[in-house]
Amino acid sequence: MRFVVKEKTKGEKKFNQSEYVDGYRRENIKQIGLGINRVTEADLLEWLDRQENKQGYIKQLIREDMERKKKDE
Repeated sequence: MRFVVKEKTKGEKKFNQSEYVDGYRRENIKQIGLGINRVTEADLLEWLDRQENKQGYIKQLIREDMERKKKDE
C-alpha cells in the first residue's frame, strides 16, 4: 500500500487520510450490486430490510452455503 503525501511547504510532506483510504478501497475492496424488484420480490426486500447488518447477513449466508457445498463434495 502506498502512502499518499502532499507537499505542504518546501521539504515538508503531509499525510492525506482521504486519499489513503480511497487508495486502500481501490486496491482491496470489490463492490457488488444486487437488484431486488420491489414488486415481484417484495418479500425478499422486506426480509433484508429487517436485518440490522445487511452486508454481514449476506456474507454469513454465503459462508454457510460454502460450508454446505464442501460437506457435499
